[in-house]
Amino acid sequence: MKVPVIKLNKSGKYTYVCVYYKHRNNRILVNTNIEYDPNTMDKGLTFEEQYGNPTYRRWLNTVSDYLTTCRLRGKEPNQKECLEYIQHNTDLQVRLPESGKPEKTVMNYFQDFINEKEKELGSHYNSQRVYNSLHTNLKEFDKTYKLTFEKLNNINFFYEFRDFSYKKLGHIDNTVSKNISILKAFLRYLQDNEVTIFKSKLFKFSIPKHRSQVVTLNPDEIKEIYYCDKYDKFERPVIDVFVFLIMTAMRFCDYEEIHNARIENNILIKVNKKTKTEITVPLNQTALEILERYNHELPQFANAYLNREIKAIFRKYDLLKSDYKKTYVKNKRELTKEGKKRDFITVHKSRSTFITLLINQNTPLSEIMPMTGHKLVSTLNTYTDKKLNPDVTDKIKI
Repeated sequence: MKVPVIKLNKSGKYTYVCVYYKHRNNRILVNTNIEYDPNTMDKGLTFEEQYGNPTYRRWLNTVSDYLTTCRLRGKEPNQKECLEYIQHNTDLQVRLPESGKPEKTVMNYFQDFINEKEKELGSHYNSQRVYNSLHTNLKEFDKTYKLTFEKLNNINFFYEFRDFSYKKLGHIDNTVSKNISILKAFLRYLQDNEVTIFKSKLFKFSIPKHRSQVVTLNPDEIKEIYYCDKYDKFERPVIDVFVFLIMTAMRFCDYEEIHNARIENNILIKVNKKTKTEITVPLNQTALEILERYNHELPQFANAYLNREIKAIFRKYDLLKSDYKKTYVKNKRELTKEGKKRDFITVHKSRSTFITLLINQNTPLSEIMPMTGHKLVSTLNTYTDKKLNPDVTDKIKI
């Protein structure tokens, strides 16, 4: 591409008209700050026909003039100089990098990216944890790799980070795949904020994901946990909360806001924190019993505390002591981790247990999704363990 063209660029929930130029390794993306709305801007014309728009033409001609100046002077065009040219030679409004301040590093921008994601995710703990974990790992990677924007714009960055994740962090393929996806989102964030432009092939890099082995509890194991009579007054509430989450498939972020839920005719109704859809969960006898034990004020615990305590309680009373093998894929090799069943149980396994037990009773997905808040069947399937086939007759009654 040797001439600039008009292009649509999405930034957040808005779509802007931009001037885009690419030739060899030179890329320029100039945001005109014109929000594109096909319903109001030259209605009836195709986007290609919009080139006749005088405003668009002025932006195109200005960038073309800059490129001509670069060719005459034998200089390579770049983003920063293009914006400066537009500012000094026209009255068009562009945003230049702030001067007089120390230049922000890649890690400074990644912190900004994380801060924006935290606002977007709200109190959704598990999603925040993924971003914060990557931030910590990237800082460790930066100590030896010395991240720069030039290095980010090289495909070797992804290969180096992939190898670092396998060798230094011990990550499995699915974790590396998720982190690579977040890093590509970070590159788009930098482009949207006109920090720099990246080669298109970087966004095609990926690590194949593999279907994870889902760890779930069967009804006998749930009974073993719930009906154990050895718990003290501090341990009983922890177990009750965990079992309640099994009975309702509630995400932890929804459990944190359970005070916003209402119960009508033994049906729990709440707006799902993540998907913003309403969930409706029929409460079985066990769930109702737990709520009544605490006068419908379920004890509140932090996610990390709950995970730590259930593992400690299981070990203390030797619960879920059956041998268990979990397979996973690391750098395309299938590996196995062995231990006791309790070693693989976390709070989030309550959700996969609920879904798996109902599916194994041939409960239609159309009945499960209103309870879990899932919008896509494909997402729901990631929680299921189709190898488990317990003989259950009354939902998850214990």
